Formats: sequence, C-alpha cells, structure tokens
Amino acid sequence: MEIMIFDLVRQKAKDLKSEVFAVNGISDHIHIAVSINPSMAVSQFVGEIKGRTSFEVNRHLNLSERFTWQESFGVLTFGKRNMEVVCDYVNQQKQHHMTGTTNRWLENDRLEDSP
Repeated sequence: MEIMIFDLVRQKAKDLKSEVFAVNGISDHIHIAVSINPSMAVSQFVGEIKGRTSFEVNRHLNLSERFTWQESFGVLTFGKRNMEVVCDYVNQQKQHHMTGTTNRWLENDRLEDSP
C-alpha cells in the first residue's frame, strides 16, 4: 500500500502543478517535502492529496477496513537553504523512528507537549 500511496501523492501533486521533492512515511503518518502551487491554499492541497489517495486505495485494494486519513495535518515551511536537510530527513524517516533519532521540529511533536 505504501508504494501506491507515495506514487499517488506524486501524481496528484503533479496534477495540481506542485512539485514533490521527497515523500516517506511510517504506519501512522507520512511526510511530504513539496512546493505547492502558489494559487492553491495548503489546506486545499492536503485535502486533494488525502481524497485522491484514500479513494484509489479503497478502490483498488481489498482491505478489511476502509483506508482513511486522520482529519488533522501539520505544516512546516522551509526555504531553499534547508531543502537538502528536510529532504534527507523525510527520505530517512523510517530509520529516524526506528532508532529514536526523530527531529522534534520536523515531526511537529512540540504540539503534543502543549498544555
């Protein structure tokens, strides 16, 4: 399912005139380093990605439960200067989670620590 989802993310982003630089994930979330078409709101982009992937996964795979995304999402912005670091982190996301070397800023964990 993972390969299908990542391919769908890339294709839908391309359809939306946006560029995916890196995509990776673990069982409960994915990260996408992307340049979103400036004429589109971030929430619209995320909604389109979630809608396309869940529709296609449920249409093509015979799962015991329907595939759905959580309602919320996190967004972090970064510039060209940080592109290599962010893409490297996304590409190594599984390893970071397995080895406990996640980056709180890139994982957006700091929101969970808020009162």
